[in-house]
This record gives sequence, structure tokens and C-alpha cells, in this order.
Amino acid sequence: MAITTNTLIKSDWLNIDSSDTSKDTLLTTLISYASAHLRNYCNQPIEQESVDKIFAGDGTTWHDFYYTVPITISSLSYRDTPLDSWTTISNSPTVYSLQDSVLYYDDAYSEAWYKVALSVGYASGSIPNAIKEVCSEMVVELYKATAHGEDSTGVSQTSISQGGVTTTKVFNDVLKRNELKLQRYVMTWL
Repeated sequence: MAITTNTLIKSDWLNIDSSDTSKDTLLTTLISYASAHLRNYCNQPIEQESVDKIFAGDGTTWHDFYYTVPITISSLSYRDTPLDSWTTISNSPTVYSLQDSVLYYDDAYSEAWYKVALSVGYASGSIPNAIKEVCSEMVVELYKATAHGEDSTGVSQTSISQGGVTTTKVFNDVLKRNELKLQRYVMTWL
């Protein structure tokens, strides 16, 4: 799964015929790079992945994960000391639930260690358009900065030189240009 695809980049952004596969390897590499960069920028997975979180119990009945992307819980386990084996907590009848990135546990998190197995990020086909657009724009900017492109995406200022004067190009950072689009997808801690 990827945030954007070669097909989308070629048809909607670069006007490259779908039968031309000569740039597919490069585009796949650039898509991977842009996807990883967005994941780091948002400080959380964009594409769905498995994540284990370990935390210490503090006597409360809730634990916040601060994700702004969808999350689901697979299992909750505990151990009294770091050297003990993990014991899975049965959720039948329901004793824990996940609501808006907060894991509630009816029995309260006692002074023990807890491990929760989560699926974090958007499922295939449900990544918001704003994220897809930013990722696609990043891929196009990277592509055009290679020998294959015209090196013009993201240019905010160009000076034309005549008679020995050096040409200067000023680029805008694609993430800086799209901060408002991505703002709701960035995970922050309070």
C-alpha cells in the first residue's frame, strides 16, 4: 500500500503515458521517500501498520495515545515487573475500549506495565485526499529535481542571467506550502 501511486503520478501530475514504464522504478522510490517523510512530519503512521505501545499503569481508568489517525486495538496485556511474562487481558465481557485515541480500562491501570497492540493509520483506500495531494506534490517536486524533470516545481523566484550573471532559483518547501492541509494529521503531545 502507498499514499500515492505511479499510475496517479504519471497520469494526473506528470503527463507520462501509462505504457511508459521506464520511470516506474524511480517513481516508486520517490513515493516511498515522500511517504516516509510525511510519516515523520505527522509524527505517526499514515498508512495502516501494527504498533505495540508499552506504558506504566498510574491508577487511572484511561490512557491517551494522542494519534489523530484511525486506530484499533488488537490486544491488551500486562505484567507486574519488567522481567515477568506478558499476560493478555480478556475483553469478554468488555472491560476495555478505545474511543477517540483513548484506551479506557474498567479495572483501572494498576501499578504494572501494560502493552497494547494497535493498528494505527488509514486503511487502504481511506487516506484523506489532502495527504495524497501533498505526497503527490512531493513526488513530483523530487522527480523534477532529478535529471528527468525540468526542475521547476516549487520555484518561487527565478532570475534570468545575461552576459555572465548567475541564474538564481529560490524554492519553497513543499511541506511549508501545505502546512494547513496537513495540520489536522500531525500528532502532538500535550
